[in-house]
Amino acid sequence: MEIGLSTGVFYRKPIREVLSLIAQAGFEAVELWTGDPLRRTPFDWRDPEEVAAVRQQLGDLGLRTESFHAPYSAEADPSEPDPIRRQNTVALLTEAVRTAAAVGARTLVLHGSAAELSRMPEAERPARIASLRQALSLLHREARFHGVALAIETLLPHLLTADPHLLLELVEPYPKEEVGICFDTGHCFLWRSWPLERLYELLADRVIALHVNDNRGTSDDHLPPGQGAIDWLPWLAALRRSAFSGVFLLEAVLPPEMPDPLSGLAALRRLALALLGREPALAGSRG
Repeated sequence: MEIGLSTGVFYRKPIREVLSLIAQAGFEAVELWTGDPLRRTPFDWRDPEEVAAVRQQLGDLGLRTESFHAPYSAEADPSEPDPIRRQNTVALLTEAVRTAAAVGARTLVLHGSAAELSRMPEAERPARIASLRQALSLLHREARFHGVALAIETLLPHLLTADPHLLLELVEPYPKEEVGICFDTGHCFLWRSWPLERLYELLADRVIALHVNDNRGTSDDHLPPGQGAIDWLPWLAALRRSAFSGVFLLEAVLPPEMPDPLSGLAALRRLALALLGREPALAGSRG
């Protein structure tokens, strides 16, 4: 299994600097992270010249683009019931599909909704789910044309599309190789009523991408594996039973100002190797 890393690992550093560090640390694949769609981010993914330069750099460094993370925010929500706002979001995500193809990504990872359950009237949920289904249908058509799969991410428990049964219903109409699920260990661990491995087993048949990160059980910390409260052994056993064949992709965040970022990335890769049984476990890591 290849080991990959999200470029959001250093979320303030320019992407070309981050890619160079990732390659030097020995990673084999990357997920390109877009960040906030309304503000300038370290990867100006809507600039064709920058996209072309990043693709060239990826080739020069020998890094494979496993996935491209679509922009997400309350202002870019595919479950938005308002038809004009939803149309604008679909246009933005369609642009993301095309950028994913342009950088050679196999998969576009996207959030199904930014809507918070506690702020949503019960009567609004069917309209939002219907809106999301419509948006997915349009995006699937575009993604299929470009040879890019869609992976809907497992979200935090307070958001609409966090419900695993709803996720399965959303992807069911499509072939797995065209529309599947991105399993985020940190998000799913915060579903305290579901053991992490049980939630994975429920979704495993449709999982086509991973975001591997840890947290302390109260917030979405995006810690490196072993620095939070996740017991990794049961989930890793479930992962092996499912015969997942994609990339073991880390989505941890490191301090942008750390004095030796290359050492930090190398340590992240060693953690992944240890989890997969390819290197002795580091002191302090669970599982």
